[in-house]
Amino acid sequence: MLFNVLSSHPDLWSLYRESQAIFDQHFPVKMITGSSEVVRASNINQGNSEAIERSFYDSVGNMGSAHMALSKGTSRLLRSRVGGTLLKVPVVSSFRLSSVYTRFGQGRKSPPLRIIEKTPENCFRIEALDRIFPDSQFIYLVRDPRQAIASIYSGWRDGLQFRRCEFPPDFNVRGYEGRSWCFGLIPQWERLNNSELIDVCAHQWLSYHDYCQQDLPSNPARVIQVRYEELASNPGRTLRQIAEWAELDWGPLSLFEAELPIVNTLTRPGAEKWRRIETEIEKITDLIRAAATGLGYSV
Repeated sequence: MLFNVLSSHPDLWSLYRESQAIFDQHFPVKMITGSSEVVRASNINQGNSEAIERSFYDSVGNMGSAHMALSKGTSRLLRSRVGGTLLKVPVVSSFRLSSVYTRFGQGRKSPPLRIIEKTPENCFRIEALDRIFPDSQFIYLVRDPRQAIASIYSGWRDGLQFRRCEFPPDFNVRGYEGRSWCFGLIPQWERLNNSELIDVCAHQWLSYHDYCQQDLPSNPARVIQVRYEELASNPGRTLRQIAEWAELDWGPLSLFEAELPIVNTLTRPGAEKWRRIETEIEKITDLIRAAATGLGYSV
């Protein structure tokens, strides 16, 4: 939700999608022993830094608030029974509206641009992003880990679009019929062979969290932590805080002061959605408790 809201700001340019494809050109990910999504500052040189920066510049567009109407309409369709059927058709599931959105604004594109980007796997590339974009700012969005893990779990089970790379022949996840790793390939994924799916999801969440805690800049001018629950319950206050911190004009964001749009989700948001798999969540509560407590959540 936050990414779409900020992507509608006229001063920000957006890919309107995640940036995996850009990094995959230089750091492809496969389930080979020792491999993961992690890209350190030491992996960045002048050549790949300039190439990645150029790819971002070439790939972003600026549609302003107009893209929101299309996104909301598409999300409503996909949450319907008809939409669920359409998603099973490969040509439909592979189509991205972002390829349309990014065509807008090209005639007035000139450096420098201020780009808004959201890719969860970039939690593992903070050092690299800091090297490529030394003036970057980071919004650290935290959420009740039970909700976050339930969302990851749902993506593994239901979402074709979240498949990342193929399993090696001898790798298995219990309770999962697919043969593809979904979402970010975390460090030491090998240790999860023959684990239950809920354990894999919990370790993914922990790894994302740990790398943010470890690698985000300590300068508060460059990092702001936002709680998902506060954003959802009081979007006006949270968006004002972000606008002030990022020195953005509040006007375009005031359109969402009362309510955030529901986009890019196959089911409507809800504070208790994790209870749909409560039995599974109970299995990993002890594993995530310390990290959850550190973020201010009681599990």
